[in-house]
Amino acid sequence: MKIKSFCLIGLFAPFLVSAQNSSFDDDVTDLLKSFTQCDRTFFSDLNKENYHQYFPIEALPTGYSKFAVKPEGKSGKKSIKFDPPIIFNGVKLESYEENSDFTNDEEQFHYWGFTTDASLEEIKKAFSWIEWEKPKNTDINIANAFFYKNGYWSQNRYVITHTKPAKGTAESLFFIGVDKDSYEMTIKCTIQGDIPIKELRRFRPDL
Repeated sequence: MKIKSFCLIGLFAPFLVSAQNSSFDDDVTDLLKSFTQCDRTFFSDLNKENYHQYFPIEALPTGYSKFAVKPEGKSGKKSIKFDPPIIFNGVKLESYEENSDFTNDEEQFHYWGFTTDASLEEIKKAFSWIEWEKPKNTDINIANAFFYKNGYWSQNRYVITHTKPAKGTAESLFFIGVDKDSYEMTIKCTIQGDIPIKELRRFRPDL
């Protein structure tokens, strides 16, 4: 499992309605709970009308939606910066960003998620429903780790970071790490490896 670093991209997205109300808080909680599943549920929820009232969102012809991210040069990175930031259980979510790398069809790496200036413990407290794990010899915290092989997904109890999945396999997980360029904390999902297009669509219907 390769965990890569990203730079913050300076596109600002002003909220379309006031972010300081209980309805907004409830909606954001629901959205972030679906986000932590690291699958298409997140993009399905973004298609709901209430989120289109809050954020710049792009509707997709497939019945899903995504944040209206913009590219950063030729790096492959895309992001949207929230102005004002989303405040979730005391944690300030400053931007949403995504990145995909393709070495070849057998080596795909997709990352998507949020940046914050909160500490690790503040993030873990805010995302209190997550059962975090910390693999040996790594500086990241992970959850919801799965392994794909021979057409089936199973729970991955032996995550090894900084290595790529073997040919014919793929991995997905939710993680907290530090961006080595901006030194910000990131809260992200990843799916990577030798991913059949059908399986990729289960996680990223926006691609």
